[in-house]
Amino acid sequence: MAQWASDVHLGTRALGLLQAVGGVGEAALGGTLVAGGAATSEVGVGIPIAAGGYGLALLGADQTSTGFRRMWTGEYQPSMVETVARAAGASPQQAALIDATLNIAAPIKGAAVIQEMRAIAPYAAGAGIVGNSTTLLEVNSAESMNEAMIAAGNKPAWLRGTSVSTEIVPQGTQYQMVVSEGQAKALLRGEPAFGGFATTETVTSQAFARDKLVILDEFKSDVSYVATVETTSNQTLNRGLTGPLGNYTGQVEQVEFLGQRNLQLVGQPKLLPKW
Repeated sequence: MAQWASDVHLGTRALGLLQAVGGVGEAALGGTLVAGGAATSEVGVGIPIAAGGYGLALLGADQTSTGFRRMWTGEYQPSMVETVARAAGASPQQAALIDATLNIAAPIKGAAVIQEMRAIAPYAAGAGIVGNSTTLLEVNSAESMNEAMIAAGNKPAWLRGTSVSTEIVPQGTQYQMVVSEGQAKALLRGEPAFGGFATTETVTSQAFARDKLVILDEFKSDVSYVATVETTSNQTLNRGLTGPLGNYTGQVEQVEFLGQRNLQLVGQPKLLPKW
């Protein structure tokens, strides 16, 4: 049996199979990036994402083809990357190292980009209240945003392991803002008594406001009303998921208004039930 396996180069063929399967996965990841890039092209980041996806898909196709050739022949087969590297003057060992590095690093980076795209994708889909004219400024990790908030003497607001996008939303974008009775009366008088945070979610109760929007008593002692607010001109904000604090769980979408709050009240604030 051992002699037969050696004669047919079974080990080499098996490695070829693994290489081909890995290449298929790599190409699929590239295809996901291409699709995501096309979907987010209107927020200014789609083209480089799609270009990277094409590159990753080509790497995957190269690995798949090389793996199948290795399976068929039972002999080592250089990939196209290795062939090009050797033509450029690299030694066989250097070419193999370049090939291995690309096919390890590129999928890892691709997976990281897909994580970032989760924060971007709702814009292209026109999800919720975000329109196609939204301008994406940057995307940061929740961890880095929380660190900045803590350094400024504030409590962290964002869910660890997710992304926070900084964007400019257009006039007419609406959000739900939890307000106190005093704020509600001030808003009805035309006073700009807006808070710093709001949500795209439907706020159903005071319990929801506390638990999901993570409104601590020290932030707001009264969460008895919810108001619909609308941007009166372009508004810069951060958008992401609420992080847990104390006994509150969070994990719903919130926005943090940055700079001047270009907002107006829409309709009348609604009294929230406690539960």
